[in-house]
Amino acid sequence: MQSYLLGHESVNVIFAVTAGSGPWMYAAANELDLSPAVDGDGITMVGVDESPVSLEGVKGGFLLATHSQGFYLQGFTPFEILFWNRELGSDPTYDALSGPILIDSSNVDAWIPMTRNVFGDQYDTLSEGAWE
Repeated sequence: MQSYLLGHESVNVIFAVTAGSGPWMYAAANELDLSPAVDGDGITMVGVDESPVSLEGVKGGFLLATHSQGFYLQGFTPFEILFWNRELGSDPTYDALSGPILIDSSNVDAWIPMTRNVFGDQYDTLSEGAWE
């Protein structure tokens, strides 16, 4: 990451395509003094997923935003559609959109409790020390 950033000085946004890559990409940019913190200066970082690492990255000012694909709906909605089809002969009449939903500093506090409910005690284990 550092080699790429050194060779491409015009880069001003990093899209961390996995939750786990956000912290090391941030560290790489930070070590080069590219100011990756959410402060309007330097490089801006965005992430993926409503994972504990990504949510804590937004909460801590390391990521400008992340997103949710509505994973809870992706599992539930197909079963509902299949049930209606099998039991009632009904076909879907619309696209069932489950996301993406932008998560930023304005709504991250609402997402953390929901995600904690999914991950349980693992939430803290997964996010602990990720952004240090």
